[in-house]
Amino acid sequence: MTLAGVAGFVDAVGATLLGGLFVSFMSGNTTTAGLSLGQGGWARALHAGLPVPLYVLGAVCGTLLLGQAGRRARPLAFLVTALFLSLFGLLAHASTEAEWKQGPVATSLLVFPMGVMNAMLRSVGRASVGLTYITGSLSSLAETLAGFLTGQAGPGDRRKLRLYGGLWLSFFLGAALGGLTVLHWSARAVAAPVLLLLALAGVTLRGEPLANDR
Repeated sequence: MTLAGVAGFVDAVGATLLGGLFVSFMSGNTTTAGLSLGQGGWARALHAGLPVPLYVLGAVCGTLLLGQAGRRARPLAFLVTALFLSLFGLLAHASTEAEWKQGPVATSLLVFPMGVMNAMLRSVGRASVGLTYITGSLSSLAETLAGFLTGQAGPGDRRKLRLYGGLWLSFFLGAALGGLTVLHWSARAVAAPVLLLLALAGVTLRGEPLANDR
């Protein structure tokens, strides 16, 4: 749940500072890119389409890290994400050009680590989840609710309800907090998730499991 909140927070910061781009919601970027292309907005289409390969690259790297680093994969991913977010905050704060925040470097620094983070959490127990795939979580929530309504709910379905509902709520609250923070702090808002990720890295390095560990 904590990681979903971080993803929502960073997504809100990205949507505000990157000219409406989403750093973890590739469906929205794909729709915007396709719409812009269809209406002849080539520059807007390229701008909205850039996060897609960056996110895929991050997810590939995260998956490889998970396969090679084992139990150290999560703390390493937290540290990598904190580093990228810190670089974004520092460079954006130091830049005097507003256009920089909507350029490819700034986009890369926010989108790539979100792909890495999503690869770190693909399942909780026997339930498949996507850290930033909120539509999928809501679909799974609806399917589980339908099971209760038809009397076909399994013994673990109550836990699934809490899981999928909790993921949505965490992402929503993270986005709300991110929107509020970036309104007052601009790019410095990333300091909040950076500190939280560093704390999570310390916890997992000591071998203490997170509440949403597999």
